[in-house]
Amino acid sequence: MLCGSQDFFNDRERLDTLKKAAINSPLTDIIWYEGCGHNFANFEKQAGNDFVNWLNK
Repeated sequence: MLCGSQDFFNDRERLDTLKKAAINSPLTDIIWYEGCGHNFANFEKQAGNDFVNWLNK
């Protein structure tokens, strides 16, 4: 799950709850971006790279 500290829909607590609920997933990670909002403005490249790296795990 990708999320930022300025996301107005989600926060770290919600992501932790979702991760705990993902009992059927063999791999569930949280990638947190300090200062990032819901639209990932100015974090697009980093989020894209992190997503690709996660897929390659």
